[in-house]
Amino acid sequence: MSFLVRKLSLLLAALCLSTGASAEWRVAETKHFRVYSDGSEKALVAYARQLERFDWLLRLMTGAGAEREMPPLDVYMVRSQAKLRALADLPRDVGGFYHAASTGTAAFSVRVNDADDTALDILLHEYGHHFMMFHFPYVYPSWYVEGFAEYFSTADVKTDNMTMGRASQNRAAWLIYGNWIDARVLLTADAWSMKKRDDVAMFYAQSWLATHYLLRDPQRSQQLSAYLKRLSEGESLEAAFEPAFGIDMKTFNRQLNAYMKGKITYTKLTIKPGQIPEPPVSVSALPPAAETLLLPYAMLKARARDTEAADTLVAGLRRDALRYPGDPWTAEVIAAVEAEFGDAAQGRKLLGPLMEARPDDAELNYLMGRSHMRSAEDGEVEANHAQARRHFTRAFKTRPHHYQTLYNYVRAQPDPRRPDVVTVLAEARARAASERDQRRARGAAGRDRRIRARPEYSGRDDDEPAQPTLRLCGRRAATGACRRRDADGQPGSGPLIFSTSPAR
Repeated sequence: MSFLVRKLSLLLAALCLSTGASAEWRVAETKHFRVYSDGSEKALVAYARQLERFDWLLRLMTGAGAEREMPPLDVYMVRSQAKLRALADLPRDVGGFYHAASTGTAAFSVRVNDADDTALDILLHEYGHHFMMFHFPYVYPSWYVEGFAEYFSTADVKTDNMTMGRASQNRAAWLIYGNWIDARVLLTADAWSMKKRDDVAMFYAQSWLATHYLLRDPQRSQQLSAYLKRLSEGESLEAAFEPAFGIDMKTFNRQLNAYMKGKITYTKLTIKPGQIPEPPVSVSALPPAAETLLLPYAMLKARARDTEAADTLVAGLRRDALRYPGDPWTAEVIAAVEAEFGDAAQGRKLLGPLMEARPDDAELNYLMGRSHMRSAEDGEVEANHAQARRHFTRAFKTRPHHYQTLYNYVRAQPDPRRPDVVTVLAEARARAASERDQRRARGAAGRDRRIRARPEYSGRDDDEPAQPTLRLCGRRAATGACRRRDADGQPGSGPLIFSTSPAR
């Protein structure tokens, strides 16, 4: 057993032993979020509604419609940093992290409180990426991807007097007192590739400033649109810059410095009563077993490709599930664990009784399909793939937004090159947020957040089940290879250019 696995085992043991008096876990479900918390129901509902208001603001300002609805994002709120650290062996000052993987995309955070918005800022930043990459998959330079998320992360959506575009105290301090990075580095580098913490911090601060500078002026906004169009056509970051903006990169950086020393504005929206639909929130109490099983299961889905860590988590979940005989929620969790990560045949055995009661349940059918996919790796490929296709088809009928279902359906085909199968794969890609690029961005963001109190942190996972629909344009763009294509093979259109006034 490796040192890391031994450490993970100790951390999981600490997580289970440190619970003390059993806390009641609840889940608040809205259209776009599933928020889990062991805090008060009142605070949970308020937080879920706040996240929905943020989603509403993003749609208002970007014009994103409901044509392609995202699957709900799982958000786990824990009571303390100590419990958060027990999940992923995080630095002491970490207040939240985000992980995107084919087996689960989720955000983990210390509970938000009114006295400190840091945890909320982190989650809004991450949801900004999640939203951008799903609704506007396109070619973007790294600084704009981070600048967009930073621009909206400080939005105040608690009341009907919403604000956005303010600089965080952390970013402002770096802009004023930090050593600015070179213009070419800012405008052509990938944030995740930077090594020095100070450079990463400055990258995020200058990215926020550049986005603020360009998008709060109509002429500069048009120049940015022209720049992104050139990138989509295959031009490199440097070659496209001066023709689009009319200045070179060094001059642009000087303009940013001058802009910072002037009056930095922000947007205030006065929302009319009833303009924001009151989002329905459904709250369910989870059984006592959730105190022991919920977070390790969430981490298993997030870290499935770390084989040693996943094996340790599976063993721990199997052991702890024995403490709750006859509990239906525990039975469903352990069935999912076995089907997706453990013993596939045992998973099917456990899923059987559940599916008898809920034969059309999308998640149960997906898990049954996944268990057959895993069994096909060991033999009886044709028979297992046939069963998998049957269950994935049934799952898709009631959960069409779940791209993993489509992707696995394609993998189970005897001839994935058939035109109709290629069409399904293209649809899966279109529905998938760009997980690998999110992870790359998260890696850099994690290093940056560790500079300040309660930062974000993210692990890395290089599994990529579906081709990304968005690529961060860094040094690769010099070859002209950094472009996005639609399902028909043509370059995509419609990059995300938002304004400081509502889009509708």
